[in-house]
Amino acid sequence: MTHLTIEQSESNGMCILTAVGEIDLASSPDLETRLSQCLGDGPVVVDLSSVSFIDSTGLRVLLAAHSGASDGGNPLGLVVTDGPVTKLLSITGVDGHLNIFRSVDAASSDA
Repeated sequence: MTHLTIEQSESNGMCILTAVGEIDLASSPDLETRLSQCLGDGPVVVDLSSVSFIDSTGLRVLLAAHSGASDGGNPLGLVVTDGPVTKLLSITGVDGHLNIFRSVDAASSDA
């Protein structure tokens, strides 16, 4: 059984989602729902620094959210530190196409 918690906060009109745990087939719909709720309201930052596992379904959710954010004019930033998320983004080659930051503060100041 996988476990993912997603905390939501707001800072200066920006939605900040902090994911903790594993993003996989079972939990990615929760992330997708939370992202879709936030994306229409303004810039979004997703803090993935405490994600211990992510698979291709999680990657699909992030790519779809990035595309939707770009189309809607609301920037999407991902906070990624060394670990499984960095590895997946690098292996798949999408790290150069996403807005990746090392901290929530860095992502917030860029939006």
